[in-house]
Amino acid sequence: MEPKVEPQDIIRGVLPLIFITLNLSIWILPLVILALLKLMIPLPALRRGLYRLMIGIYILAVRVDDFLFHTVLKIRFDVDPLEDLSADKNYLLISNHQSWADVLVYQSILINRTPIIKFIVKQELLYLPLIGLICWAYEYPRVHRKSFQSKPDPGNSRKDDLKTLRRKLADVGQKGSAIINFAEGTRFTDQKRIKYDSPYEHLLKPRSGGFYFILNTFGHQIDSVLDFTIAYDCSKPVFFKFLGKRCPRVMVRVTQIPMADLLHEVAGEDDQLDFNKVDAWLKARWIEKDRIIGTLLRDR
Repeated sequence: MEPKVEPQDIIRGVLPLIFITLNLSIWILPLVILALLKLMIPLPALRRGLYRLMIGIYILAVRVDDFLFHTVLKIRFDVDPLEDLSADKNYLLISNHQSWADVLVYQSILINRTPIIKFIVKQELLYLPLIGLICWAYEYPRVHRKSFQSKPDPGNSRKDDLKTLRRKLADVGQKGSAIINFAEGTRFTDQKRIKYDSPYEHLLKPRSGGFYFILNTFGHQIDSVLDFTIAYDCSKPVFFKFLGKRCPRVMVRVTQIPMADLLHEVAGEDDQLDFNKVDAWLKARWIEKDRIIGTLLRDR
């Protein structure tokens, strides 16, 4: 039986959650106005200028959250040195998924080091208050719920969706991007680990379909893969402990892999990507992640 969120954690975490929500709300109106102007104005130079202003809003919002995390909640981000990164390059981030807090952590540690983080989001998220507007304004690539699976399906039912996603990814790559792929597809819990028969102690099985699709779609536009492993210095469930000042340290380890090296490693005989090789590569990374998390939790 999975541990439930304790009432005291909710009580301690509700004010920081309200703070984060208000921070998002404050910036939504100017963000939507700029996004609408960018949509209507045909001049590329003006559109680029408006997008830079939108990036400025993103940076300000993240900095406000940083004040909450580091100054008010006293959370320490224990992160590998992030070297040789650039806001002008394209990155693919892969990561295990421990908590809703993962996104907040990655936004904080990568701000001004890479382009803003974007997700391949489910179409249904566009209907959520605040989150949907942010996904729309920053042009997050969108996909319907069933378009990704463990192995690519060439069937007609998903062709239009994947064609649209391929075009969106190409557009994102031209602007400078940091696309993140949570390959497990959902947050880790011990209950899910047992249910899905995961061979790992601290992780769920990675799903290779989405990762393969991203590599196959615009892998040659990406400079590097950033392989993140994240763990929290608190018991599960994490999110309200993170916000409730009961998670004093977030531990992040990162490996940077040149995309050219990865594409060479997973290429088939015809120089096309081999799904089985991509799948094996990702599973090997997950074995290493499981080892890293075990070491971090033992040494905390």
